[in-house]
Amino acid sequence: MIRTLLYPVLAYGLAVDLCSLIFRQWGPLAHTMAGALAVLPALLWIYTKKADGRKRSSRLSPKEAGFQILSGIAACLTVNTLIKISRIAVLFPGFSRRSGQFYGPSLYLQFCAMGVVIPITEELIFRGFGFGELREKLDFSLSAFVSAALFAFWHGNMVQGVYGFCMGLIFSWAMEKKGTILAPILMHMSANLASVALTALWGMW
Repeated sequence: MIRTLLYPVLAYGLAVDLCSLIFRQWGPLAHTMAGALAVLPALLWIYTKKADGRKRSSRLSPKEAGFQILSGIAACLTVNTLIKISRIAVLFPGFSRRSGQFYGPSLYLQFCAMGVVIPITEELIFRGFGFGELREKLDFSLSAFVSAALFAFWHGNMVQGVYGFCMGLIFSWAMEKKGTILAPILMHMSANLASVALTALWGMW
């Protein structure tokens, strides 16, 4: 179970690092998207193969999909507001540099990377292989906590770690309730797209 949980994370990290070495002229966001694209086919193939033996739904109705999208946006706004109120970013300023690396590139790259490719890859890893595998052996609370903690650690700094942990719990809850990886994927995509859009609008003012 631990190997199934950690191997996809290690593969993702190695792919991102390899892309950063090969394509030195690119920025961190492009490196992350390239790494995500590199491991995505294998993740989809393995997850689909494993999911065939599970009695879990793989579809969402249009109404359910819309609810997940709105929930992702609401979760993004709520968690970011709470983080801002807590002033944790002042105590841990490392987030400012990281934020500039990811929100600095073109909007097209931001939407493709943070709005599509990265959420799909990360949800397969942290909810599909993480939460999903843990949930077969453990109760919901512990499975959600461990997968969310790993998701938080992946983000690499305190502010994004707190955000990732909170969102990871919410994404795990969505997968638990809906019984499909599509639920957290839609939530993750909509949350990231909302963040990109709001950051862009804020920069225009």
